[in-house]
Amino acid sequence: MTAPTAVRPRAQAHSLLASLPLSSPVFAPLVRKMSAKILDLLAGVVGATPRVAKWLGIALLVVNAGGLPLIWHFRVFSALFELRLAQLWHNIRHIHLPRKRKTAALEKFFEDRQPVGLHPFRAKWAVRGFVWPYASDFNLHMSNSSYAAALDSARFRFALAMFPLVFKTGGWAALAGTHFSFIREIPMLSTYEVRAEVGAWDEKWIWIVARFVKPVSKSKRRGKAGEKAPVNGHVVSANGNADAVGQELLKKAIRLHEEDGADVYTITVSQLVYKQGRITIPPAIVLATSGFFASAEHPARGTPGLGVPTNGVAMTRVPPPYWAQVQDLARDVRKLKAFYQGGWRDYPPEQRFWEYAFDACEAERQQRLVSFAGQAPAEGDYGSAGKLVVKGGLLGGMDGLKAYI
Repeated sequence: MTAPTAVRPRAQAHSLLASLPLSSPVFAPLVRKMSAKILDLLAGVVGATPRVAKWLGIALLVVNAGGLPLIWHFRVFSALFELRLAQLWHNIRHIHLPRKRKTAALEKFFEDRQPVGLHPFRAKWAVRGFVWPYASDFNLHMSNSSYAAALDSARFRFALAMFPLVFKTGGWAALAGTHFSFIREIPMLSTYEVRAEVGAWDEKWIWIVARFVKPVSKSKRRGKAGEKAPVNGHVVSANGNADAVGQELLKKAIRLHEEDGADVYTITVSQLVYKQGRITIPPAIVLATSGFFASAEHPARGTPGLGVPTNGVAMTRVPPPYWAQVQDLARDVRKLKAFYQGGWRDYPPEQRFWEYAFDACEAERQQRLVSFAGQAPAEGDYGSAGKLVVKGGLLGGMDGLKAYI
C-alpha cells in the first residue's frame, strides 16, 4: 500500500519541475537532474512515513507497557497468583497420597512459607525491581509517584510472606499511611531492591520499614558500611503530615550504605492495621501466629539473608515453644478465624502465648515505638485544640525516620 503513495508525489513533482521556465540551455538540464534526485528522495521519505510511524508507535507501546491499564493490578496480585500456582503444582505432585498424608503435606506446604522462629526485628525480606522509561521523569530518574506504585506490589509480597495466616482466613491489612524519605535518585534503566522489616508495633498499629537500595554484586561488596555524609534530598508524607520537624532530616548525616554496602536510595514507613472483618487484630497476635518469636538465647536465630525469596523457602526452621497451639488453630480455618475475631480474649492467661512470645525484645519494642508513635503526652501538655499532644514519632511529624537513617 506504500508504493502508490510514494509514486504519486514523485510524478507530481516531476510534472511541476518540467513546467518551470528554465531558459538557460546550459544550466537547465543540470538543475532539472539535481532537482529530480532531491524530489525522489523526499518522495521516498514521505512514502515511508506511515511505516516508520507504525513501528515507532509499537516501540513506544512496548517500552511503556508497564503503565497500561490493569498492569498495576497484575503486579500487585502476582504474588498471590504465584502462590496459587505453587499450591496447584504441590497438589498435582501429591495426588497419589492418601487423604491424611495429603492433608499433612498441604499443611507443611503453607507452614514452610511462614516466618517460623524468626525474630521480628532481625528478619528481612527483599524483592527486586527495574526502572522502566514509563516510571521515570524528565530528569531520567525514577519519578516520585513510581515509588508508591512499586511499594504497593512489594508491600503485598511482604505481607503474604510475613503474615500469611491472616489472609488465609479472609483477613486483610488496611494501610493508614505511608511516609517517604528521598535520599538519592534511582537512574532510569537501573535495578533496585526493596528490603522490608518490622519497625515496631503497639496494641493496634504495626509499622513496616522498607528501603529502596542499589544491590551490590558479590565481587564489589564494600568492606565498610554505615558511612556518614550529608545529602541533598527531601521528605514527603503521603498523608500530608510532613512538617518542619521532618525537614530537619536534611540537616543530619544520613547512613549512605546498608550493612552489606548497598547504597540507600529511599526509606519508606508504612503504618498498617490488621482486620478480620471490622474487628482489629492486635499485631502481637498476628506476629505470634505467623511464627515470629524472640528468643533470649538466640535473638537472631532463623533470620533469612537478604535476597531470600518472599515465600520464605530458604528460612531456617526453629519453631517457637508454643507452635503446637498455632498448628492446632491453623488446621481449622473457621477456628482460626474465630480466634482472630476476638476468640483470643477467652484464652486463660497461661495459654496466651502471644503475651510472652516477645518478652525478650520488649525493651527494644518500646524503644522503637517512640520513634513511630511518639512519647506519651505529659499531664497538662495540651495543644491549640485543647487536646493532649503526642511528642515526636510519625504521629507528631516525621521523627520516626530518624531511627532508620
